[in-house]
Amino acid sequence: EISSLNPYSYQIAHLRGFIADAKGQNKLAKQFYNDALSINPSHFPTLIQLTKLLIQCGNYSLAEKYARDAIAIQPSNYQPWSL
Repeated sequence: EISSLNPYSYQIAHLRGFIADAKGQNKLAKQFYNDALSINPSHFPTLIQLTKLLIQCGNYSLAEKYARDAIAIQPSNYQPWSL
């Protein structure tokens, strides 16, 4: 329902990605996370979730890129360092 009000919301795309991720639908989750980042490239929670997903899938080089993006946005946040 909420997505029909604002289909271009990065928060909605992030939430959809999080749900797909929880269901083990990695490809769909990655698509939703990328959608969220295309709307808001500096959304820290999406960067973190996408980094975790990419590590889980074994794509370490791309995961490192997103972790570095997250660090650039919030350098004092410990989350990217602990993945």
